[in-house]
Amino acid sequence: MAGLVNCKYFVEYSQDVDYSLAMIEQDIRTQILSAAEARFTQYGYGKTTMAEIARDCGMSAANLYRHYENKLDIGAAMAGLFFAEEYRQLAKIVYRDDLTAMEKLEAFTLHSLHHCHKYFTTSPRIIELVEVMSVQSPCVCDDHQQQKIKLLQELLMQAQEKDEFIVNDVPASAEAIHMATLTFRLPMMMPRYTLVELEKGARTLCQMIAMGLQDKNTK
Repeated sequence: MAGLVNCKYFVEYSQDVDYSLAMIEQDIRTQILSAAEARFTQYGYGKTTMAEIARDCGMSAANLYRHYENKLDIGAAMAGLFFAEEYRQLAKIVYRDDLTAMEKLEAFTLHSLHHCHKYFTTSPRIIELVEVMSVQSPCVCDDHQQQKIKLLQELLMQAQEKDEFIVNDVPASAEAIHMATLTFRLPMMMPRYTLVELEKGARTLCQMIAMGLQDKNTK
């Protein structure tokens, strides 16, 4: 019996140690990303080195490489945080019960616009980072776009269930909407128009899409 008790204690102790080590690792990675964000924001991704990030964290470059293989890995993690922030808010919009399908579509599109515009005006180098990742680590950006399309699919399915929209092909329609609204989340469009102009264009487009989906004669 004593042996079983000791064995159980050892297992619980090992689990506690594993959990503690995981938390320490997470804290270190968070510290690294915070330092990297500060560097990327001030100097840009291209002009930041691993040695500088390590120095800002108070660790050696060798120790930094234990947590991230290279600067691209750090950049991908940073882009992931940027995308996760947007996704959380978009998901909240899609699953709200107090909005119509049209209101959800408009809020969805406007939030993507505001998210991109906010970073373009306050932290343009973070937008630069996302653009670099879209070329050097496209899977990060592609995954995010696919997640947004899935949210649009959910929005359309909800609308069908409530007889607000008629959609013959939900996946294709969601992807088409995603492509049609691309203008309102492209960094290159931010300096060409005022935010008010972009918002007006986004609302008009959403109204046109909704009108088409509400057409009872749509086949």
